[in-house]
Amino acid sequence: MITMISSTPSYSTYSESVEDFRQRAKAEKPFFDARKAALDVEAKAGAAECVAAIQTNPQFADQMASTYTFLRDFEVVDLAEVINQDPTELELHNQRFEAQAKDIMMQRIEIYNRMKANGSSGASIFKSIMAFNKTLPDDYQKATRLNIIANAAIPDSIASSTVDFTSITPNEFGQLVKSGRFPELPPLVLPKKIDLTKETTLQIEALNNEKVNYIDLIQKQIGFDKSLGKSTTYLDNLLNLMQSFNA
Repeated sequence: MITMISSTPSYSTYSESVEDFRQRAKAEKPFFDARKAALDVEAKAGAAECVAAIQTNPQFADQMASTYTFLRDFEVVDLAEVINQDPTELELHNQRFEAQAKDIMMQRIEIYNRMKANGSSGASIFKSIMAFNKTLPDDYQKATRLNIIANAAIPDSIASSTVDFTSITPNEFGQLVKSGRFPELPPLVLPKKIDLTKETTLQIEALNNEKVNYIDLIQKQIGFDKSLGKSTTYLDNLLNLMQSFNA
């Protein structure tokens, strides 16, 4: 699905031809570029207000968590650029984008449903959705303008700070998720097992404070899921994000 930005001149004023429109759009491009920049500033201010409200209004947080999970992403494009593209290429691009957007939405729904079942708050779910959005390719984030709300929720200065995912405890990892710096993980098998014949609570507490190589765990889970023919897109995104923290 393509959404046209409002800062672009509208086509079809009376009997204006496509070529006339192209020329007019080219001449007016500096004005519309400036208008788009102004809209970006307005959007960032609105995103900051939205994120602030989520922290103080649980009902609004629930609504935004649901909205950013179940609403399909739309591509924001410049009509003046689209009109110059080959129709066949444009249609292929649209089909690729639709498939990508659907796959990304299903991954968000997986996060939402898992956190909802665990009793997470709307604010926590929203943060995890935003953390997931920041794992998406930069061009996708910019094309859908997801980067504006995601950066307001989790500033790059926080999201990109170094974390060694080859040596981090489950408790430390949980704090990253709670702060919104990293999305929730799907269920993973930890390297050590619990002896059910002994005090399990103490064992769990001890395991939660032992260093774990999460990158190795994710890589093994990806290999296992691929052997079952399951999609690993979400895990691939998580692995890339972990490695960017380690860089």
